[in-house]
Amino acid sequence: MNLGDIYSGINYLISKDVSGYSFTPDQFTLVCNMVQKAIYLEALEAKINPPTAQKEASDIVDISILDQIITTTILGATNPTTLYALPANFLQQDSVSDSFGVVELLNSTAFNEKSKSPFFEATKNCAKVEGTQLILAVPKTLISLTYYRLPIEPVFDYCYTTSSVIVYMEPGSFLKTSGSLFDLVRAKTAYANSTAYSAGIRVTYSGLAYEVNTAVLNTNTDPPLTNPSFTSLGNITIATDVNHINPAGVNDYISQSKELDVPSHYHEKFIRKGYEYAMTSLSKNIAQ
Repeated sequence: MNLGDIYSGINYLISKDVSGYSFTPDQFTLVCNMVQKAIYLEALEAKINPPTAQKEASDIVDISILDQIITTTILGATNPTTLYALPANFLQQDSVSDSFGVVELLNSTAFNEKSKSPFFEATKNCAKVEGTQLILAVPKTLISLTYYRLPIEPVFDYCYTTSSVIVYMEPGSFLKTSGSLFDLVRAKTAYANSTAYSAGIRVTYSGLAYEVNTAVLNTNTDPPLTNPSFTSLGNITIATDVNHINPAGVNDYISQSKELDVPSHYHEKFIRKGYEYAMTSLSKNIAQ
């Protein structure tokens, strides 16, 4: 299921509602970002501050979704002592470790009290997040930071047919000149034997589009159909005789779409949440 399927699913539910509200593609991008961000912030809040009262099963927040955005990186000090620049996509800290093991993460007050205590032990390091920096009590050349990153913001790029039907431009697709209009295609370069292809390149073969998942050497003669280095993307052409509001008339315009940054098993739930968001929060704003 891609973002186009989710768009269709949410609009299907909305149009069944007696209010008749529906999303435009631009409104859909905005709502997707709002809903996705709310999902992750709700899960983070539930992880950091678990509810004390027992909840109904339907009200339990799924914190397993956080596995999608947790990552680990190595940080080097930005000065000779204790300051470490946080990654640009940093959202929330999870854990820190140095050469002695796990570093205790504290708020500013607790950090100051502990690090300045006469009983502070250097082997039991502590840290705090302050602005865009991580601060350690004891200097280290390198530390390991596990954190929750900012989710990638989805974008719904689209073109439209002569009948004004919206067609989702999946990531990697592009517009190819076809008379006065365009064809929306997945690839346009025909595969050739004994040709080197780097990962990410797209080619056509026997009516299908393929993407290179592992670099292919120029000695290769195994075609995409039987070559595991190629992944089938489906039919070459997605739609014919379409246009795009921006930039109209530009050949080989590449889709700006970005898929949802949630696990695939969460897509059905996302459709429901998007629908609920429209019906409760945005009804007056997005009514057409």
